[in-house]
Amino acid sequence: MPSGKVHDNIAFFSVTPIFVTGHFFFGLNFIDNLLLTLSCLICQLMFGPDLDTKSKQYKRWGLFKLIWLPYRKILGHRSRYTHGLLWGPIIRCIYFVITSFMVFIGVIYAINYFLEINLFPLLLQILLFIINNFTFESFLNIFLPILCGLFLGTAIHTLTDKIASFFKNLI
Repeated sequence: MPSGKVHDNIAFFSVTPIFVTGHFFFGLNFIDNLLLTLSCLICQLMFGPDLDTKSKQYKRWGLFKLIWLPYRKILGHRSRYTHGLLWGPIIRCIYFVITSFMVFIGVIYAINYFLEINLFPLLLQILLFIINNFTFESFLNIFLPILCGLFLGTAIHTLTDKIASFFKNLI
């Protein structure tokens, strides 16, 4: 299995080929291509399969790495649920959305409790604005390239692990 430094080098090396491939082979516009490339890079550096260990990806979260503790405890390292090409990114996204929402609500509640500033009506107005202006097309335009980048970043990481393990077993 490659070291964190090797994974980082591969992540930075992959930026140009991914961007070029997105533009010339898939005909993505600049924004979609940028979302794809950046989400792939972020996946490899901070949101990848190695969040299930005390890895560089995990440590890069700083104080926020605490949200990944249950993830690390529940899922085994290199399982199909962390390193899987399909389930890995899906589970990480769902887990991240749920835990982020819980932390966000906790912070809003703490602000309400300690500072006596009620932000819940404002949040409700923002949520209603988003719901009223939401279209499926706008959702796809933003999130499809991001999700593809997350899947691609996971694939690069996992395939790098598989190739390194294959050659290590030959020796």
